[in-house]
This record gives sequence, structure tokens and C-alpha cells, in this order.
Amino acid sequence: MEIKTPPNERVIGSIWVGLSEDPDGKNGIMAVYAPGIGGTPMVTASPIVLDVFRAQAQAMANMTGKVVKIYRFIRVEVAHEYRPEP
Repeated sequence: MEIKTPPNERVIGSIWVGLSEDPDGKNGIMAVYAPGIGGTPMVTASPIVLDVFRAQAQAMANMTGKVVKIYRFIRVEVAHEYRPEP
């Protein structure tokens, strides 16, 4: 199996994630439709993509009747690390 891994573009210090919120406070990760990809989680590290997500978040709130919040998660600690095996 071939896995393509393009070069990383920058150091990522934070990500934004779109979460829906039910009246009882439970959350779910929102998904958006991306042409050529299909459904994809509303997660990005790019401020440019974040601007697109803002409009999509409002549209999803209107369509679903749920509150949609975009959270910013900041890198704090490494939970697990995996390195190539020799």
C-alpha cells in the first residue's frame, strides 16, 4: 500500500474544531462537504480555512437547529508519540 505524505507546511500551535451542541450540553464534531473529498470533519489549522468554516458553521446551525461553536485547541502536551520502527 502506498501512502503519500506531502511535506509539512509549518509548525501547528493550535487547531480550530467545529462542534455542535445539544440542549443538554453534549457535543459532536461537525462535518462539512468538500468538493472532490466528500464529508470531512470541520477541523483546521489554517486561518484561511477558518474563515470558510465560519460561514459553514452558521449555515449548519440554521439547517440543524443546533448551536454550532468553533473551538480553538492549543497544543499543550504530547499524549502519544510514534516513531518509525527500524
